[in-house]
Amino acid sequence: MVSGVAVWKQHRIPRRIARPKVFPSRKNLAAILLMLMLVSCEASGRLPDRSAAIPLESSAGAISTREFVEVTTLSGLRVSPNQRLAVVKEERQEVSSSATILTWRIIDLQTAETTAIIDAGGPFWNNNGGIAREAPVWSLDSERIYFRKVAGEEVQVWEAPSNGGQPQQLTQEEADIAAFEVGPDDSITYVTAGATRTDIKLAEIEEHSRGVLMGPAIIAGLRIERGFPFNGRMATYRYLEGADGGRRGTLLAKRYPRVMRLPAGRGQAIRVSEEAARKFLVGKNIQLGPTGSADMPVVSEHSVQSDDLIATMDTGGEPRLVPATSVGAKRRVFWGRVGASAAQRIQCLDPLCINADMLQLVGWRSGQRELILQAESLGVSQLLVWDISSNKVRVAMEKSGVVGSDDSGTVGACRLAGDRIVCIASASNEPPHVVAIDLASGQITTLHDPNPGLTQLRLGDAMQVRLVDRYGNITIGRVILPRSRTEQHPLPLVITSYSCRGFLLGGSGRDVPEHVLASRGYAAVCVDMGAGTVQKAPGFKMTSITGDNSALDFVEAAVDVLSDAGIADPKRVAISGYSASSTYTTSALARSRKFTAAIVTTAGSFDAITCYLSATYRSCETLAKQEGFERPYDAREGILKNSPAWNADKIRTPLLMQLPESEYPEMMQLYGALLDYGRAVEMYVFAGAFHYKNDPKQRLTVYDRNVEWIEFWLKGLESSHTDLADQYVRWQEMREGRCSLSAGDRGDEDPPWFCAPRH
Repeated sequence: MVSGVAVWKQHRIPRRIARPKVFPSRKNLAAILLMLMLVSCEASGRLPDRSAAIPLESSAGAISTREFVEVTTLSGLRVSPNQRLAVVKEERQEVSSSATILTWRIIDLQTAETTAIIDAGGPFWNNNGGIAREAPVWSLDSERIYFRKVAGEEVQVWEAPSNGGQPQQLTQEEADIAAFEVGPDDSITYVTAGATRTDIKLAEIEEHSRGVLMGPAIIAGLRIERGFPFNGRMATYRYLEGADGGRRGTLLAKRYPRVMRLPAGRGQAIRVSEEAARKFLVGKNIQLGPTGSADMPVVSEHSVQSDDLIATMDTGGEPRLVPATSVGAKRRVFWGRVGASAAQRIQCLDPLCINADMLQLVGWRSGQRELILQAESLGVSQLLVWDISSNKVRVAMEKSGVVGSDDSGTVGACRLAGDRIVCIASASNEPPHVVAIDLASGQITTLHDPNPGLTQLRLGDAMQVRLVDRYGNITIGRVILPRSRTEQHPLPLVITSYSCRGFLLGGSGRDVPEHVLASRGYAAVCVDMGAGTVQKAPGFKMTSITGDNSALDFVEAAVDVLSDAGIADPKRVAISGYSASSTYTTSALARSRKFTAAIVTTAGSFDAITCYLSATYRSCETLAKQEGFERPYDAREGILKNSPAWNADKIRTPLLMQLPESEYPEMMQLYGALLDYGRAVEMYVFAGAFHYKNDPKQRLTVYDRNVEWIEFWLKGLESSHTDLADQYVRWQEMREGRCSLSAGDRGDEDPPWFCAPRH
């Protein structure tokens, strides 16, 4: 069992800040009450044994945590030039082998049959330790796909036949290939790192001997040498442009990259001219220096062309081209004739275009004067058809959830295939799958479902609630409820958060499994604070203070809305946080008493120690200047005045920390302060883990322990697993300590449910 390293003791909560309750609209309330009448099933007795995992292929029975670790996700959807085939990357983790398995699947769009399954190699990891996006390229004759592949410790360009033939390696470079494109003549132009793999390893050996100069290039939290997974090995990693400059890379990563061309007839690759190289680098948005594991650009066009027509996207002001996957600003879409100036282009002024929170270009419909757009607003996705002859826009498809081409449909434009649109579709209780949408009828046909065992009958029921903060910002909570239950009393509530688009696997960090909890008699709500979902009020300015206030309002509104509707028990509420929402969670614990228990799964406590030991080294100084605070920026009355560690005496909520090794040091100030005040706190550190935990066994342990923590504090249940006896002894001591806070001179007016006398 991979359990992490335990450290523990006790914890506390503060007075609730008074504010108006946020109620659902009459329409939303009616939907909530209707859903309440439809659901029934209270989870029984004791927690099941951790070892009683249901295999992935099971199609009946309760959802297991192992199934959620082993869910297949999808990305890199591309349609062939002849529009008869589609390729999609499948990503699955396997607990038994501790492996991450990546494959390309090629699907016949007419028959929905698979024509090839191709080994995609090892993962490309992004800066957070998650799997980076990677898209293949089709040959013009639709008979092959080309892709970068991590094999061993090198990255080369490979090709594979679309009919299932043997893949083969095309390049033989001594330096890793960062990007490539296929020309109209089937030649392949690619860019390699400026330093070879051997050069980089020798630089690591030399640095090991002479020591490392401390400075802004050091990424706090990572090991000084060979501390990050990079292209098949653990490599030394650095900031390339100063502290938290965004770009990271290996030693020697600033060497000028090389651009090469492999002729159509293959043979020896040749170096291209300096002018052609610069044009290629600009076209691929590759700056001088970055190498390797950065995400490949998502093909979500900001400009699409068909015959003499062209469409462009911008974010307001003077028309300019921006990536259509960017979020946060309203986008405008224009069409015009090829060669016409931007001033001559015509804007879509239909409310369907103007009011969408997110808008992307899909493409021009073949043989028609119709532009296909993809829109999303507050959890609802639409495919729009703009007839430029009549200047009318119609909705071809509308569904709850997301459609797209990458990250299980959460980003990237869908792909055109004749009179159909091919997408990766997913929703809160709908695992990712590939669909075709008929533009005339709106009919949706499933082409491939990689998770057939996760049927609707086994997953929880889904609904949405509208949430508003004190500033007028609006977001949604995606609610998962038991599919059936026999009693109609309010359910214990679990809050997950941050970005909640697509299939819910436990909030952004895939840590607290909503559907598993629903199957055990809980209501779960993922409060979406992602930039692509929250509708910002006019004039709202995000600062450290307003961000904390907004997040607290949203989660408290979720409790109020669901408890007012009779769904949730406001005395049994667990809150969890990942990344930014870990920061919001620890801040909330010092300011609110709505929470019975709490969980954080990454660093996320804005304390003085964070300013020195986190991967955002020295960013506190920059933030303090931006918000008008003088040095020292870690003064008690400065930007850190609301530090959870400095307000640990106000915290009463029991807190479980399940942290990656690269981030736990910055949580030690809060952890130590909670111990000093005798609060209920327990920390586990997962060796070798980064912001995302990607070891399947570690992920399974995180899921299981989070469920056990929630069951203990919200229902008083303990697992029968004999290996957990010591865990429950510690937790029982924490519970006694928590109840002693309620019994003192400054005790709670309304103590936790588990402190009430038992008869």
